[in-house]
Amino acid sequence: MLYVVQTALELGFMYALVAMGVSALVFLPAVRHLLAVESRAYELVMLWLDSIGLGLFTVVNKMAAKEDYTVRTDFFKAFKRDFKQSTALWLVLLLAGFAALTGLRTATAQDTPSTGILAAASFLLLVLAGCCGSWGFALLARFTYPGVLPVLADSGRMTLANLLPTVGNLAFLAWFPLLAKAAPAWFVYLLPLWLLIGGAGSALGMASLMRPAFAQLEKAGRKEEEPEEETDLKKI
Repeated sequence: MLYVVQTALELGFMYALVAMGVSALVFLPAVRHLLAVESRAYELVMLWLDSIGLGLFTVVNKMAAKEDYTVRTDFFKAFKRDFKQSTALWLVLLLAGFAALTGLRTATAQDTPSTGILAAASFLLLVLAGCCGSWGFALLARFTYPGVLPVLADSGRMTLANLLPTVGNLAFLAWFPLLAKAAPAWFVYLLPLWLLIGGAGSALGMASLMRPAFAQLEKAGRKEEEPEEETDLKKI
């Protein structure tokens, strides 16, 4: 029982960091004021948000596949193994998110015939970034890729081929930022319970939704990531 609680807390904490970073992109002033985050600490979390998300998906992917896992060990292995690729993927998503949010702010500040088109295009770009981000980090955590472009291509294909899981992923990813924006008072009171159950449940829920698609890729012969220690033992 203690191990289950510890695992839930560790996963919840990692998911909280990811959710706070995503929410800060969308609701920057409110979230920074609510959490009283110092600028340097905030920037550090945002800089390493990609690797935190990658480690989180590495663990929950194993949980969804009913494989053996260790939260801290698997997290730090993934953090070290795919740091460059996850950073490249995160920078692409940040650029897309920044462009989308800039377009939305421009559209709301102006009243021109093209405002509706700009707002719709920016919203679609933001949704696409969220879809590709959730699938992209989960794919990178599970499978071997030579670079970031194949990850983006696969995440786009997965988004289109698995619409219901994609909608579920967006719901799991967005409910935390939306709660922080819509009801900050309730958010503060529910935070301890959420850290124990909500974060871990959301992360595992996303992995469970994506698991059937990943199982098909594994049956098709897609190469999975191999832990460095296991590879070294094989050589010995």
